[in-house]
Amino acid sequence: MQIVNDKQALAWQEKQKHFEAYLQQSGLAHHTINAYVRDVCNFLDWLIKQTEQEFSTNNIAVSDIEKYKCYLLDAVEQSPTSINRSLQSLRKFGSFMLATEGFNPIQEISLLEGIEPTPPITLTGAEVTRLVETAKTRPTRTAVRDYAILQLLLQTGIRVSELVNLQLEDVAITKNTTTLVVRGRKEHLTRRLPLPPTSCAALQAYLQQPRPPQTANLFLGREGNPLSIRSVQQIFANLGKSAGIKVSARMLRNTFARSLWQETGNLDLLARRMGYKNVGATLRHIIMSRK
Repeated sequence: MQIVNDKQALAWQEKQKHFEAYLQQSGLAHHTINAYVRDVCNFLDWLIKQTEQEFSTNNIAVSDIEKYKCYLLDAVEQSPTSINRSLQSLRKFGSFMLATEGFNPIQEISLLEGIEPTPPITLTGAEVTRLVETAKTRPTRTAVRDYAILQLLLQTGIRVSELVNLQLEDVAITKNTTTLVVRGRKEHLTRRLPLPPTSCAALQAYLQQPRPPQTANLFLGREGNPLSIRSVQQIFANLGKSAGIKVSARMLRNTFARSLWQETGNLDLLARRMGYKNVGATLRHIIMSRK
């Protein structure tokens, strides 16, 4: 877990031990306890990155939980079942806090219920053209980077969470081909994607710009730090406003899926490119697409 300093890390380690003991007293299986602890750690990692405040479980608010739901649903693309499991873990952590410290910082957590599949929103060809032309001509400090990100998402359909975790070593440029390695949470989920000339040229232009030494991440913020998911979302909010189009990274992923499906009709290929283990999860990107 990514705590901001040693003192806070020790405080969490101590609390985590008490949380595990509390779960053990409930008679839960070892793998269930590990799952609860892992889910809570994932949430706290996300919260620290979002708030950039000193770590304290006392600072958790209901609004943080609601934002985390949206993050899991939109950025990570977890299923409602997986999200509800994480929320149940947070409920259990709240009960632990109430039992040991007399208050529950995580109150009124509502699970996701009755979610109907919604048609994926995609961009029309004209909207893509307008967005690309706008990105090319924006007079901003980060225009070259933002254009490279736009082309990469349009041409590969990778998730925004995968984009911000890309490393320089994940780009393999040879005389004849350029490929992008997108690393999964497990090694067997890692995939190697071909980059078409347009996105390759945009990426090479970005890589030729000055960057801080010894930075492993591919995409950096203005201060030279790794780009965050929130920053990427803001990039497209600003770009969409300039182009007069409502756009998000999720819409670009949906647009890529629709285009590849229309071009090939190959569901297995689409699943591999999108990073899904089975074709079933891929169908939501191509069925009833909404423009």
